[in-house]
Amino acid sequence: MEGTRQAQDKRFSAFYFSEYRRHLQIAAAAGLVLYCLFGVLDYLLYPKYIDTLALLRYGVVTPLVAGALLYLYRGRSARLAQALYAMSLAVGGSAIGAVVIIAGDPHQLYYTGFILSLIFTYAVSGLRLIYSIPSGLFMSLVFCAALIRWQVVPSEVLVNDIFGTIACNLAGIAAGYLL
Repeated sequence: MEGTRQAQDKRFSAFYFSEYRRHLQIAAAAGLVLYCLFGVLDYLLYPKYIDTLALLRYGVVTPLVAGALLYLYRGRSARLAQALYAMSLAVGGSAIGAVVIIAGDPHQLYYTGFILSLIFTYAVSGLRLIYSIPSGLFMSLVFCAALIRWQVVPSEVLVNDIFGTIACNLAGIAAGYLL
């Protein structure tokens, strides 16, 4: 019975990857472009920290997402492709939390970008839930833990952000399931 299930899982993964590979490629490319364009906000909002933020955005996250995108085009393993893509999204979303900490912004100007990362991960990326859920939860844990640890925002904003993050994860999981 277990061997039959593993064979079915393998066939489903192969089918899913062949059917949705193009979607994954387009979504990853669009996400990469959007992520890079948001660098303009780094410059406009936090010119004092632009060197550090540019290194994080263009020296860490962009190459990681670009590598995952390349594997989506060249790679043969559906599982590895989705895992790499999910990991790159998790790092990208977590980097937004790092921006909040680096800039020490009590106004939370990047919270919208963080929520956009969650929505993208669950509803746009094309990832199967088995990959999008750990990615979304990881970036959420990093983001919330950073806010709590470095106490960048007032407590009422912190409570609001944590509640919003939990709600966005739940809505994203539901959306990903229904897609």
